[in-house]
Amino acid sequence: MGDVTYGACCIDDLGARALRCDLLVHYGHSCLIPMDRMADIKCLYVFVDIKLDSLHFLQTLRLNFSKEQRLCFVSTIQFVTTLHAAAKELRNE
Repeated sequence: MGDVTYGACCIDDLGARALRCDLLVHYGHSCLIPMDRMADIKCLYVFVDIKLDSLHFLQTLRLNFSKEQRLCFVSTIQFVTTLHAAAKELRNE
């Protein structure tokens, strides 16, 4: 079809159009195709928030990094809630 899908966050709107789909359900993180591109196909986005064991995560960081070291958390959107909470706790120490 000549369309490119870069990852799981990219919905195949052109493929859905070619198959004449009535509804496209995207489960997970998404780059959110603009609504004007999806005018002829209904799209339901179901977002996912995956919880990590934040206590274990924080203990691991404390064992491997000193308080003087600067850390940067990079993640996919599913883990952002846990990472924000962990960052807040580390900043308050």
